[in-house]
Amino acid sequence: MEIVRLREALRMIHIQKKGMERLVKLGRKLKQLYVDELNFLSSDFRSDEIYIRSTDVNRTLISATSAMIGVYYDNGTKPNTQYPQGIWPAHFVPIPIHTVDLSTDHMVNPTVPCKRYYWLWNNAMKTEEFQKLRTENQEMLANLSEATGVENVALETLWSIYDPIYNELSDKRATVIDKEFFEKLEPVKKLVDDMAEGLYISTFDGIPLKSEIARIRGGGLLWNVLNRIDQKIYCSDESNKVKVECNWISGLKLYAYSGHDTTLSGFLTALNAKEKVLPLGPAFYGAALTFELWRLTNGTIAIKMRFIQDDDVIPNVRTIRGTNGLKDVTHTIEGCEHAEGFCLYNIIRQNAEKYFVDDYSTLCEDTSMMNPQNTPSPLRAETNGSSDQMIRFAQLILIAQLISALLMTKNLQLLSYFYI
Repeated sequence: MEIVRLREALRMIHIQKKGMERLVKLGRKLKQLYVDELNFLSSDFRSDEIYIRSTDVNRTLISATSAMIGVYYDNGTKPNTQYPQGIWPAHFVPIPIHTVDLSTDHMVNPTVPCKRYYWLWNNAMKTEEFQKLRTENQEMLANLSEATGVENVALETLWSIYDPIYNELSDKRATVIDKEFFEKLEPVKKLVDDMAEGLYISTFDGIPLKSEIARIRGGGLLWNVLNRIDQKIYCSDESNKVKVECNWISGLKLYAYSGHDTTLSGFLTALNAKEKVLPLGPAFYGAALTFELWRLTNGTIAIKMRFIQDDDVIPNVRTIRGTNGLKDVTHTIEGCEHAEGFCLYNIIRQNAEKYFVDDYSTLCEDTSMMNPQNTPSPLRAETNGSSDQMIRFAQLILIAQLISALLMTKNLQLLSYFYI
């Protein structure tokens, strides 16, 4: 077997055509549900219905574009109306993808530099569970260093070794380890990923690691989603629709984010659903979580959450089965374990209050307090809309791993949907 130095392999990470293809197929599944079956989104692209925000990374930007091609390409497109005829690629409608500076994108990029997270993670690595994992795998780490030429491979940097190996095996390319070694490596790497989210580790020195890490890694995104839901509910009231602050959101049906596997993990952890939706490790490439906002027939505001991911296949190594379509996972949300298809929005919002961050920059500088209580509770918009008012809104959070994962939302009167 040809030995491939991983330092060189790390420079080769790129968008693969199979990833783009998978995202297009994912977009088609979204179209089937939200355009064809539910008649929620318009069949042709309308700029007032959709807003997409990506992290400032090539693969996430391309992932967002690929998914939207799946939803809208050759689907009622109109030459000379939506695109110029002749020189322009037929049936392709460009959809704007917005972004912000990666180093300050606290909401969609959970790995943005944050002193408090580093402090929490250092404490997490001192827990009995992490130390036990390190001791049990010292020999494997030493063998991995020898095979790759990377000195002092550690649990906390295992992802940087695993990712290139995973991609090489998936592409049937030569790599530095054999099948048996990979089968030992993978569950360890995935467990470390979850520990980095505060999962499967105990409280350390009085620090509630799971909730404190979740505030930083997923709280910002969760509250961005919830705040927009509050605004949508408020603006659905007939008396509020004419207000200036409702102009933009009144017609909005889908708000999308294109992020990373860590984005999805952080979001689910803040919902206390990560271990149930993704029992070990991050989502597979092309996975999606849909977070749908509904107004039920009795006027109650509720959420439905669905999850989708393809089979994760490494030829001649192993296969992990996916969900076989969009699977209802509403019951995995904290407080909604016995929900029958819908979870009351008030339950989700109340449980999310402990993850609210008023000022991310200030919180990230705080490494002196174990459990800071100086963050004010979130204010809630007034929501006196009539019970039969349909709220037309959706938020989409698209997670581009090598390929992508996502989150969405929808409603009985479909109020909104989020897509990760």
